[in-house]
Amino acid sequence: MKLKNKIYLIEVLIIIVVISFFSSLYYIYSQKDKEDLERNINNIIEVNRYVIKEMLSNIYKEYELKRELFYKIHQYALQKLKHNPNLSLQTLQKDIQKKFDLNNVSVDIFLLNKQYIVFKTTHPKDLGLNLNIFEDAKYYLNQTKKDNKIYVATNISIDALDSNQNVYSYSKLNNSEYLELGFRFKNTFYQTLQKNLDEIYKTTHNKINLYRVVDFSDTKEIYDNILKIHNKFKSKADYFKSLEKFDKNKTTNNKYINAIRYNKIYKEYYGNKLIVFVPLLKKNQNKYLYYYNLLMTIQIDISSYLKTINETRKFFVIFAILLFILLVGLYLVIKHNFYNPIMQLADAFEKEVKIEDKELLLKSDEIGILAQKYNKLFESLNNEIEKNKKLLEENKRFIADTVHQIRTPLANIMMNSDIIKMVTDDKNCFPYIDQINASINMLTNSYEDLSYLISHDNIEYKAVSLNISSILEDRIEFFSTIAEVSNKKLVKQIEANFIFSINQIELERLIDNNISNAIKYSIQNSEITIRLFKKDEKFIMEFCSYGEKIKNKNRLFEKNYRENESKRGLGLGLHMVKIICEKYNIEYEVNYENNQNIFRYIFGIISQKKG
Repeated sequence: MKLKNKIYLIEVLIIIVVISFFSSLYYIYSQKDKEDLERNINNIIEVNRYVIKEMLSNIYKEYELKRELFYKIHQYALQKLKHNPNLSLQTLQKDIQKKFDLNNVSVDIFLLNKQYIVFKTTHPKDLGLNLNIFEDAKYYLNQTKKDNKIYVATNISIDALDSNQNVYSYSKLNNSEYLELGFRFKNTFYQTLQKNLDEIYKTTHNKINLYRVVDFSDTKEIYDNILKIHNKFKSKADYFKSLEKFDKNKTTNNKYINAIRYNKIYKEYYGNKLIVFVPLLKKNQNKYLYYYNLLMTIQIDISSYLKTINETRKFFVIFAILLFILLVGLYLVIKHNFYNPIMQLADAFEKEVKIEDKELLLKSDEIGILAQKYNKLFESLNNEIEKNKKLLEENKRFIADTVHQIRTPLANIMMNSDIIKMVTDDKNCFPYIDQINASINMLTNSYEDLSYLISHDNIEYKAVSLNISSILEDRIEFFSTIAEVSNKKLVKQIEANFIFSINQIELERLIDNNISNAIKYSIQNSEITIRLFKKDEKFIMEFCSYGEKIKNKNRLFEKNYRENESKRGLGLGLHMVKIICEKYNIEYEVNYENNQNIFRYIFGIISQKKG
């Protein structure tokens, strides 16, 4: 590991230890504050749950004492209406109030049709209300429909508009009408509850509300605030119509509904306020409520909790800033005294330049000594490089001159060989002349390779549009003599007039090296197939020859690599092919199929002239 990395690692470890320690402290204090808040919330929930249950219990006890009286009143009203169907409900109401000692209970009278809808009443806001939406009312009406008995509800109802508690009784009046009486406990529940909640708010600043969640139908449910007086609505029917309906079979984000559905406490933060949604009483699990669930919301002031959290956070922010300043200072010291000098040395090594920074060279520490020794070594190495450059230039010039000198003798030998073949009458000489021509062609190919290798770095080989098909035909013809002398046959399968933008010398080097290698490494008396064809909007050039499977395809195109060391060669041909392919974005690959080595070159989209 590098020295600078070791120093940085120690610095990072120190940071991790310090941050971990203070993070642990922060977590402990945060958890304690959170636990205190949770404990406070739970206490508030339990106290208020107890208070509300006790209030309902007391009201229920009062109701139980008057249950028999309510039955008698209903019986009296039923007889009166049966005796005189045209009797005014208001008159009957006054009559009941005079005849019976009701104290703080008032009586409302309702007439219902077959559909259990209120069509006449002493309580106008219930006019048009469909009692089918209330499970208890529907149940009792169905019972009296069957047996003509009077039923007094065993549960207490809280009025949706004025929050008063009511007890209802039901009976069948005739075949098309039903009688309902409502016994209203005047403001006892609402006033007592509101008084208790006001006291809680004064002492704790926690605002409490009560909601009921009602099954509005078989598929819908609603919720409303039972502590809120809804004077703006003319009727309960209008009020229930205004409430949002929630599909029982669909999920919702509404916390009032979800708290009851899943019997779970939910919390929601609004600034410095926390609202807690608490399922208070579930229907069918108590004797007070029959057709709805009771939900309590508590709005808790968490200002002091947030203040503590913010103060703790401020402390840690200040600590983090101081720690950051300390670490930045340490970093700058390390950077100035260690990192920058080391990077200057590394940069000099990478760029292979002399160090010129006087401050670094004048340092008396190990880094300064290293810089001085590097400069001495650099000067010595540069001297050796200059000598080697001169030698390389001389060798390159010698090779270029030699290649140039070969051109004229080769041309003369080939020309004279052709003349001899033309003028001689002795056909027995032809095979020897062909061997001479084949050797000349091989030398010419090697000459062209060398010429390209020593010039491609200095000369720009510009691309032009070429007929690949035609040039491939020419190069096959050029190598046909070499192939015949080697007892091999070149077979061509070439589609005509393929046009591609490439330099002709580079295209010939690509073709020549592949044909030359195929002739050199294929088995005796075999065919070498050269193809040019179109596939998937691209054009493919293949050189297929029978021979031993290539062992290392990955290294085949490397410089100076030869698959078969027994075959003499420079090992530069395929490397040259690779350079040309990469220049023109020609894909290349080598495969072994049906005992043949196949060199495949895939050209990009090129045009094909119609012949």
